[in-house]
Amino acid sequence: MRKLIFLQPDFSICKVSQEELSRFLSQGSSSSFFLSQTEIETTILAETKFLKWKEEKESNWNAFYIEGVISFDTPAVLAPILQCLGSAGISILVQSTFNTDYVFFKSTFQEKVRQSLQESYDILNLF
Repeated sequence: MRKLIFLQPDFSICKVSQEELSRFLSQGSSSSFFLSQTEIETTILAETKFLKWKEEKESNWNAFYIEGVISFDTPAVLAPILQCLGSAGISILVQSTFNTDYVFFKSTFQEKVRQSLQESYDILNLF
């Protein structure tokens, strides 16, 4: 049975200018942050405490990640998780790293997320 590791911090997502991105990176980054940049926008997803200076942001996100290294050849790791959460009416945001996937959900759904996943996954807290 796969393990899902729940993170404690509250996360926020926001769109930033290049100047704001430099400010964020120079302040000493959070322990976990995700950066996306396209020709249209630059987005940061990070612990809220590191984005207090940003007025326009979407806050109150919690997260968990799938424990272990997931090979790029491994099929259908994320799909059953997303299916389960979707069936429970929980909106999510997913960020992938080289090793694993992080699933973000609104803080108000913390208990519902845990209840939806506990039958198929081991739930661990990282706090």
